[in-house]
Amino acid sequence: PGEQKRKTNLKSTCKRQQMQATSIVHRLVPRLRESISVYVHWPSDAKLCKGDVPLGRLQEAFLTELTTVLRWKAKSNLLSIYFGGGSPILAQPALIQSIVSAARAQTTVKEPVEVILEVNPGTATREELEAFKAAGVTRLSINVRSFDDSLLTKLGLKHRAVPPRLPDAHRTISDALQVFGSAVSIDLMYALPGQTLEQCEHDLTAAAACGVSHVSAYEHTYNRGTPLHEARSKGEVTKHSNAESVEFFQLVHSQLARAGLQPYETCSFARPGCESLHNIAYGLAADWVAIGPGAHGSHATQSEPRVRTRNIPNPERWLAAVSQHKHGAMKAKARDSSVCATGHFWETLTSGLRLTAGVPLPLLLTRTYGLSPQQVFKNNDKLREALESQLLVLDDDGIRATQTGALALDDLLDQIKMANKMNLELCEDLERLRQNDPELTYLELEESYISDEEACILAEALKANTVIETLDFGESNIHATGAVALAGMLKVNTTVTELSVFRSFIDKGVVALADMLKVNTTLTKLILFGSFIYPKESVALADALKINMTLTQLNLAEINVDTAGAVALADAL
Repeated sequence: PGEQKRKTNLKSTCKRQQMQATSIVHRLVPRLRESISVYVHWPSDAKLCKGDVPLGRLQEAFLTELTTVLRWKAKSNLLSIYFGGGSPILAQPALIQSIVSAARAQTTVKEPVEVILEVNPGTATREELEAFKAAGVTRLSINVRSFDDSLLTKLGLKHRAVPPRLPDAHRTISDALQVFGSAVSIDLMYALPGQTLEQCEHDLTAAAACGVSHVSAYEHTYNRGTPLHEARSKGEVTKHSNAESVEFFQLVHSQLARAGLQPYETCSFARPGCESLHNIAYGLAADWVAIGPGAHGSHATQSEPRVRTRNIPNPERWLAAVSQHKHGAMKAKARDSSVCATGHFWETLTSGLRLTAGVPLPLLLTRTYGLSPQQVFKNNDKLREALESQLLVLDDDGIRATQTGALALDDLLDQIKMANKMNLELCEDLERLRQNDPELTYLELEESYISDEEACILAEALKANTVIETLDFGESNIHATGAVALAGMLKVNTTVTELSVFRSFIDKGVVALADMLKVNTTLTKLILFGSFIYPKESVALADALKINMTLTQLNLAEINVDTAGAVALADAL
């Protein structure tokens, strides 16, 4: 009877949370249709962080780029401004104030604007926080990660969470609460290397005791190129199993709910009325413009339903570009690629399913551009299966994940993306490739998530194509099987002379490229900008370069490679 009562209470609580979350999101949808957000990226490892660049020059660059990108937008109402990075706390309050004032002056402000600033524990005094509030910041997000010093050390973080000295995290949180009241959020991470459930529970208890009204809790991921990813590849640390990750997930949700912090997004928990507008807008793939080195934006323009922008990541080169072009985007027109209408729909769906309320039906209908959701869904087997097995629910409110679906949401979203056969940009190009369209000499699929199946189909079409000269797969997230297929295609294709795969080929992709270079005699330009290359991959690439005699341009800017790999590549050249 006790267990049955507990289950009944849990079901009632979840239903109440669902209703609250749905109400918040539905109220925001009408505003989102006409709103724009601004993302300001402040890097963490550049001279401008250390004060080497005069404030006046920085302020001029940020304001110049802001004016330029706000002219591209199609919407005018200002919703939010997010100062992230990086280390945005290193920006001066005067610079923050100038950006906030300029954004408000160049847009329409009908309702209160949420202005968020990220801060690391121990990096700002109470007086400095007061200065940032006076500059226009309305909400503070503190990157705590953990209250356990041993776990912080593993993450390579400098702030301390426990004695002997005054705890950085607790001091910053206390100061922030006195300055910003309920508009304070802390970020935690769970399933950290070596972390136990008891340690996670301690973090959650400490977070609840701080008195904040908002907590974001993220499962730790081993991102390629980070020290922990390298340590994991060497067997020095072990990733938690899926079953353990579920235990952590359930513990986080139950502990924070017990503290009165209700989930409105997979990783975000808040007391009623303290949810972040920016988080919800981002989850629903709303429009935002981006300024600063390395910043990414996504928004509608006066003539296109969706464009993405990507800024030059190097701060000095970004400053030079803004001085010359009035913006720091990586292409002269500052628009990397148009995102087709269906692509925007899938972007909305996969990010919106992370919201407890899911994607409201009225918003979903505006993103299908004349098609019903059912018509769009029918081409995705995994999505249809998820609806049939009740991992997802589609009703008059919209589409959302069930409790069971939420437990496996990351895997489910990956499966939906991989099964997505509605990449219209790719489908249209495939037909033109197969027909040897004489006007299609340049194929650009930047930031177009390409599944293994799609990559293999594309490779087959390119094998017989005799027109295409340039292939651009920048940041298309092409995995092992697809990368191998595309590299293999270049062993037989005789017309492609330029290939760009910066930040794209993952796992076996670089080795496959190396094998291709040994036999290819037509490729003259190869761009591997920003790629992470393992030691064995750099050796394979170096060996191929010793053999290849046709490449005349090779872009290895900002690649992540160890010293031995760099030496091998230099020797090969």
